[in-house]
Amino acid sequence: MTAISAQGSKIEIAGAAGGAKSITGLQLSNPVVITATNHGFKPGDVVTVAGIVGTTELNGTRAVVQYVTANTVALAGINASGMTAYTSGGTLTPVQWTPVRGFKSYNGFDGQANEMDMTDLDSTAEEIMLGIARYGNFTIELNKKFDGITNAEDPGQLALAAAFTARTRSTFRLTLPNGKTRTFDAYVRANPLQGGIDALATSSVPLRITGEVVSGG
Repeated sequence: MTAISAQGSKIEIAGAAGGAKSITGLQLSNPVVITATNHGFKPGDVVTVAGIVGTTELNGTRAVVQYVTANTVALAGINASGMTAYTSGGTLTPVQWTPVRGFKSYNGFDGQANEMDMTDLDSTAEEIMLGIARYGNFTIELNKKFDGITNAEDPGQLALAAAFTARTRSTFRLTLPNGKTRTFDAYVRANPLQGGIDALATSSVPLRITGEVVSGG
């Protein structure tokens, strides 16, 4: 076992749909494993399933790619063991990722499950049960980035600002230098700007996580 440096980590925000890949097979397993020859997906990618004949329960499913081979993908959290047998067809359509430039540091996944008190008069000490998983917040620190020629703001930082203004739920992917990923949905709670004498223009953007954080890679 060894530690890794955080240098080289990147954060991305999901945008428009990419090109669909054809499905040619499917294993009714937990998690479901889908065959799509030369798909090109990576752990942490987000895909939508459509057009399957047979295992129609999967159509419309949006899920995170947990692990891959050259021709197969496993979708995190999707248990197909009780579904209808696959017959034919179907597509996997990925989201396209926009990197957020100027990424300086990150901190989060700090949520804690609630405690439910189970203590009663037969107890000899306090007894508790944990509630559902809560993943809390994820804060990213940024240097504000602009194109040196056109002075246009970085597309990833613009996407953060747009998500804040629209109050929309967005999908994010953190990739560590060793290729491990954390993919999650969150709301951009603020889009601040800081600066001062002999200081860069920076931003500390708080994300409020909703749902599960999925590990990949």
